[in-house]
Amino acid sequence: MPWEKSSAGDPWTIKVAGSPVAAPQPPFYLHLTAKESALLLVLTTGAGEPVSSEDLLSELYPDGSASKNTLEVHVHNLRRKMQLCRDFRIDTVLNHGYMLSYIDEPLG
Repeated sequence: MPWEKSSAGDPWTIKVAGSPVAAPQPPFYLHLTAKESALLLVLTTGAGEPVSSEDLLSELYPDGSASKNTLEVHVHNLRRKMQLCRDFRIDTVLNHGYMLSYIDEPLG
């Protein structure tokens, strides 16, 4: 798994190897917080399959200390950071949760 942590206290860095055609400069790095990294890990484990919001919340906050709004903020931030990654995107599955999807053709 291409997960790295450069030094104590720094955000997680994930090396993403994109296809030579789709990614601007493969591989490139995403600088993620620990929660964003955990969220991406759960989504990649079930890549192509929807993961319920409840399951994501229980993985990220096992003590139940967060709401769906907190999850939505983490998803929003992760999507923003993944904008350069043209191979994958996080899709919303209505009334269920989220899933990591492979993009066959570039958008636009």
